[in-house]
Amino acid sequence: MRFLPTLILSFVLSLLCGLAHAAGPVSVNPPTARVNGSGESAITLNWRVGVISRTARAVTVTSPGAQLSTGGTIGGPLRRTVQHPGGGLIFVTLSERLVVDRTTAARIAQAGNAVLTRSFTDFNGTSAPATLRLQTTSGGPLAVRFADLAFDDDSLFRVVPSGSQLAARLELTTNGRGILDGAWEVAGPSDVAGDFRVVGRVRQVLAGARRVTFESPPLPVDRPGIYRVRFVPSPGQRGSFTLSVPDLRYTVTAVPIEPQTPDPASKPMLNLSAPQPGAGLSAATVFSWQPVPNASLYRLEFLDSGAGGLAPKQIAALDTKERSTRLKDFTLDRLRKIRVLRWRVAAFDTAGNLLAVSSVRGLNTSPSQQPVLQLRQ
Repeated sequence: MRFLPTLILSFVLSLLCGLAHAAGPVSVNPPTARVNGSGESAITLNWRVGVISRTARAVTVTSPGAQLSTGGTIGGPLRRTVQHPGGGLIFVTLSERLVVDRTTAARIAQAGNAVLTRSFTDFNGTSAPATLRLQTTSGGPLAVRFADLAFDDDSLFRVVPSGSQLAARLELTTNGRGILDGAWEVAGPSDVAGDFRVVGRVRQVLAGARRVTFESPPLPVDRPGIYRVRFVPSPGQRGSFTLSVPDLRYTVTAVPIEPQTPDPASKPMLNLSAPQPGAGLSAATVFSWQPVPNASLYRLEFLDSGAGGLAPKQIAALDTKERSTRLKDFTLDRLRKIRVLRWRVAAFDTAGNLLAVSSVRGLNTSPSQQPVLQLRQ
């Protein structure tokens, strides 16, 4: 009986721990490899495949592109033909230079590791998969890929009474290795415009692809008025931040107030100019209103529908000294997820006292949504 060549390939290679485990004469060199979590990497792999044949003949071993557990194909097809002398086992070596681009490395870093599967097939159609595990390193200097600043309740602005507790939170996604060095800064009602003072510092060694959160020290709430808080990286590290971190604003009042439900019956009416009721929401939408005497700050508030008999809940807000504004991309992304959206504007003086509030208008967050009638409280 004539025996056809049999390809022996079943093995599991762990690059994470640096050990190779093979069920048969299959190996790879080098047995360990790592990819740069913050950039492109190239890995040279030599697959050594055992083929058994009793008779002399040409033997072809092939493999299509490898599949990653994080999604997508990596590496090109492999193919090699050799002359088998017959009479037993020979090894066929297939070499490749595996390139892991920055996008693929970022996906692997986010997952922590990834499994790569490559199947080899001989001329007889015998096929077996080979799998290996990839892990990212902290190669390169520290780089911040994502930055988000919010208050400790995940809101973008707060109104709090004097003497209460308040803190901000900074969330970062980083690659590489280095020291995160920066400062928490606050500008209050008694400070010169644009003059921030340091209230706390952050200095910590970070390595590898990771997500980390830092909380500010207690923010000043001793004097009524409008405050701004921000996180500023040290001058030597600002190149690590590829994204800008927006400032936060909060208002301290002499007595507790509820900014989400101001009573228009007891305050003058603030007149809205644009957009009109039921207008669509986009990056080009301009929100504008008429001026209010003695107002030093206007707060544009976005509310949900208040379904189920509940009072409308504030979703987002932004403060401005101007009488018109447009929304930033990160605010638009939040609001577009809300099916029924309403908005209004409130005016405050320098002490944080509410001077006037507008009626509530509806917005369309999708082209298919029907116009929403203007609502009045």
